[in-house]
Amino acid sequence: MYKVDFKPAALRKLRKLARRITRSDWMRLEQAIDSLSVNPRSHGAVKLSGTDFYRIRVGDYRVIYVTGVWRILNTTISCKEAAYNPKM
Repeated sequence: MYKVDFKPAALRKLRKLARRITRSDWMRLEQAIDSLSVNPRSHGAVKLSGTDFYRIRVGDYRVIYVTGVWRILNTTISCKEAAYNPKM
């Protein structure tokens, strides 16, 4: 089992996102993040080129994270338009 940790900025984004999205989207996002603790490189995980980061898609949202030994550091959760272009 891996431990899922959040950077403070990712936690702030997650709290803001919880107020804006539907309950069903929130449940899907929560389930996807929980599943990372079991298998961080599951079928839907894609390694981002040129970095150590991975990405999973959850509907219109992207969870970008890095894995270590027994630990997952969640770096950001964004809408798909903003996930790859931080200046948006």
